[in-house]
Amino acid sequence: MANHHSEVAVIIGGGISGLSCLNAFLDRGIPAVLIEATHVGIPKMCGEFIAPPAVKLLEQWEIGPIQEIHHVEFRARKNKFNMNFSHYAGGFSRSEAELLLAKRALNKGGIIKEKTSIDKLIPATEDLPYQLELSTGEIITTKTAIFATGKFAAQQTAVSMPYYGIKLHFDKIVSPNRLLMFSCLNAYLGIIPINNTVSNCTCLIKKTSSNKILDKNYFYELVQSNDGLQQIFQSIDLNNAKWLVGHAPEFQLKKNPAWPNAFWIGDALAGIHPAIGSGFFHGILSGILAAEYYASMTPDLYHHESILLAKKKLRYSKLIHHILLSPSLGTMVLPFVKKYPGIVNWLLEKIHFA
Repeated sequence: MANHHSEVAVIIGGGISGLSCLNAFLDRGIPAVLIEATHVGIPKMCGEFIAPPAVKLLEQWEIGPIQEIHHVEFRARKNKFNMNFSHYAGGFSRSEAELLLAKRALNKGGIIKEKTSIDKLIPATEDLPYQLELSTGEIITTKTAIFATGKFAAQQTAVSMPYYGIKLHFDKIVSPNRLLMFSCLNAYLGIIPINNTVSNCTCLIKKTSSNKILDKNYFYELVQSNDGLQQIFQSIDLNNAKWLVGHAPEFQLKKNPAWPNAFWIGDALAGIHPAIGSGFFHGILSGILAAEYYASMTPDLYHHESILLAKKKLRYSKLIHHILLSPSLGTMVLPFVKKYPGIVNWLLEKIHFA
């Protein structure tokens, strides 16, 4: 069994947050190694909307080309509300973004260990480093560990799964430069172009007694229940679309252990409700912040600041999440928002979109 003592940080998880963190480390001239149990770019159940500030960060890294999104349209039954972004948002394949971030990191001399799982992790103490026993037989010890392990990180008990998720790619651009958001009963979905020819549709469904078993038929029924969705999908062959169907856990701040020199980033820190389209941004920003606080040797300050930021986003995302799950509530809210558009600008500032 090989032993390796690392004075550099170890990033566990090769999704958007882990790869963003690795790039942020390398940009500061700080070596780091990333460990990924599967391989970079594996399809994941997620939306592919990129908030305006995340577009700016990715473009600084020359990740793209990102499909520009200038508008968002919310639909609740027959009510609509349109909003323009002050700086354009984006649509981009999550898998492609991961592959490009990995390529950039490798070009800068980064180390990525794919298809390498952690068989055993011994947490650090004030006197002893982390010890990671890898599936390759290698043992790594390190003072600092960054956990980018996704939605199910650090859960010590059974994880509640109150939602279903459906994601599909299809070969048609429904509305160029626009994100369409549909409010349905106990579900909402977004449709967005991710390049010049392909659109992404991601749907979140709250589990009820009537949908204990979810399959493609449920999505077809959802489409038939909404006039706007019927119009969009009547000319799309969904049988040839690329589908992902699965369960989704509760969106909340994670109860992570208080290990020394540990950074929890992305969904390992907190799962943000997809209603505000902040998932990409949350992953990228938390990875960058971890690198910044690592460089200043203040992991405790990162823990404090990142939790405050996550709590703020959760507060507002939860509100919009519940509105979108109820079309009747949406039909009451949208006219009010149209009358007082300043509320939208205030909200965008609160979630760091403006």
